[in-house]
Amino acid sequence: MRDGNGAGQLRLAPFLFMPGSVTFLPVTILILLVLVGWLLSTPLFLAPRAIDDEKGSIVYQGRKRSFLLHIPEKVREKKGAPLVLVLHGGGGTPEAVARLTGFSKLADKEGFIVVYPEAVNRHWNDGRDVKRFLSHRENIDDVGFIARLIDTLIRKLEVDSTRVYAVGMSNGGMMCQRLGCELSSKLAAFASVGASLPENLTGQKPVMPISVLMINGTADPIVPFNGGGVGLHAKRGRVVSVPKAIEFWVKANGCDSQPHATTLVKSDTGLAVHKTVYRAGQSGIEVVLITVEGGGHTWPGGKERPRHFGRLTDAVNATEIIGEFFLRHRR
Repeated sequence: MRDGNGAGQLRLAPFLFMPGSVTFLPVTILILLVLVGWLLSTPLFLAPRAIDDEKGSIVYQGRKRSFLLHIPEKVREKKGAPLVLVLHGGGGTPEAVARLTGFSKLADKEGFIVVYPEAVNRHWNDGRDVKRFLSHRENIDDVGFIARLIDTLIRKLEVDSTRVYAVGMSNGGMMCQRLGCELSSKLAAFASVGASLPENLTGQKPVMPISVLMINGTADPIVPFNGGGVGLHAKRGRVVSVPKAIEFWVKANGCDSQPHATTLVKSDTGLAVHKTVYRAGQSGIEVVLITVEGGGHTWPGGKERPRHFGRLTDAVNATEIIGEFFLRHRR
């Protein structure tokens, strides 16, 4: 559905309540069963998860785009809550990335709204130009979709437009790198995990300065820390090295070339964690890199992933680090 000016309308799925204290006649029960069947077959029906998770959609460029929305109870009656967009990886889903990261739990604690958008055919058009993915082949405007979703949630939920953030894992993280280039006018900061800047985006000039946090394992077998082909067989587009991506953002944001480096976790057996911070004078803009020595294509502190994705550390929690980083920044 579209409103009068073509903007996507926010649609949230209804929940199904079955009052146990009422005795229904057989015909009524039959009608209810038919109704349940119809709801289950409807794309906007939300199967029971939690009372504060809602499945929604907007229409953008004639295509229905779906998302999962988590609104903590403490902010349901308030205006001006921050908004965090969490983008799933290639082949993933909103539900899967919600489980992987635990962002909804952090949202309940810190009082922000979190939305998990869904990519077309489960892959974001992050700029790598991989023809095997429909979103790349058809040049799906995911930047425009995210922009429309942000505008819709600002209007409908009255979130704070100066505190909107995006984070993603893998393909979702590379999509966030693209959002940082093309949508920094709407974002206060972005973070990427297990991702780097696609080579095709190196000629971009971000619209305005934006704070950046990258978390990468040095032994990532999917998105190589030193740059090159993406994927186990290196056939899913190319990215620059993580140091070059950091250099790109440091230059784009006018940060000091001399960083402040610390070790968060020491380890003689691998998986030490280091933090490097570049700051842009008094503006508050930061570019931060967290490296996990020997770490794989994983979400630190998150759920285990398949063995071929490499090693996972639980010595730090990426979700908590990202949440704290986001909430220190405003646009």
